[in-house]
Amino acid sequence: DVCVTIDSCCGHVAAVLGVPNVVLLGTILPGQSQQTLRMNQTLISRTGRVNDIRTTTVMDYVLPILKNNHVLTNELKPVYDFKTDSVWVS
Repeated sequence: DVCVTIDSCCGHVAAVLGVPNVVLLGTILPGQSQQTLRMNQTLISRTGRVNDIRTTTVMDYVLPILKNNHVLTNELKPVYDFKTDSVWVS
């Protein structure tokens, strides 16, 4: 129903299959394609450590997706912007 991962590869596969995906990142790798371009919510740690992203924070994003209260766009994004398309969390 939803893919939650710390590896963007799994998010890319989920996106191709049309599965909503939540990708957790510790840091951004400049010049790398870490974000999936559809059906995605990316959470990035403010501390740079993926382990610092709280489970409750992740669930705040996952549960609405599972309950169909938060629909992720199925449209392909031509460009992914970390500043507007990601959520920075503690």
